[in-house]
This record gives sequence, structure tokens and C-alpha cells, in this order.
Amino acid sequence: MGTSGITGWVAALRRALRAAFTGRDAAESTSRAPAPLVWTRLVSAPGRPGGEVRRVAQLTPYIAQTIVEDALRRGRGARLELTVVSRVGGAGLAQLRDQFSWLADRGIWVTVHHGRGPSPLGQPLPPP
Repeated sequence: MGTSGITGWVAALRRALRAAFTGRDAAESTSRAPAPLVWTRLVSAPGRPGGEVRRVAQLTPYIAQTIVEDALRRGRGARLELTVVSRVGGAGLAQLRDQFSWLADRGIWVTVHHGRGPSPLGQPLPPP
């Protein structure tokens, strides 16, 4: 995915986030919904450099793009865990899963779930 692909993905994510938090269809949503608060944990594939990166931030398009770029740099076998801390319904989680699902085509295992924070330190992610 080139720069234009990521830009399109960020625009689609922005529309999906707005729809998820306003309860409106992405096409009809006109108000600015607050970006959800998320914890992320990105783990490099075994034997690859990079280790583990954790973040807590509002999932703005810029942050989402940064997360995606970091995951792509870690390559096949990397794992991304995204925990949505903000109040969001099942439809919102499904939209976020859909927005990040294309990373699986690049060999990056992604989980998106609702919770209070990241996996505890030292707790391994479940196997893909």
C-alpha cells in the first residue's frame, strides 16, 4: 500500500469513526464525533527487531496512520492489539475491525476489542 493507499484508508477510517460515535451512517454524518481512546500494543515477529510498542491515545486519523505504518514496518508475523477504552457499541467495534482487517493480508495479526486497557505487562498475546 503506497502513500495514496494509506491516505484513502485514513479518510475511510475517519468516516467510520464518525459514524460509530454519532450513530449515523458515515455518508450522512456531519458532526465531529470525539475520537475514541485506545490502548495499542504492537509486537514484532519473533526474531525480528523492534520489540514491543505500546500507546495510549485518541484514535485520530494521524494516530491510526502512525499505528499502521509501524505495523507495516514490523512486517509479517507482527501482532497488533487495539483495545478501545471509550464507550463504543458493537457496530463501532466491527467498523474498527474492518478498517484494520487489511493488515492480515500483509501477515499482521490484528485484534480489536473493548476493554479498560492493554494486556498486562508480561502477558503474552494469544496465538494467531
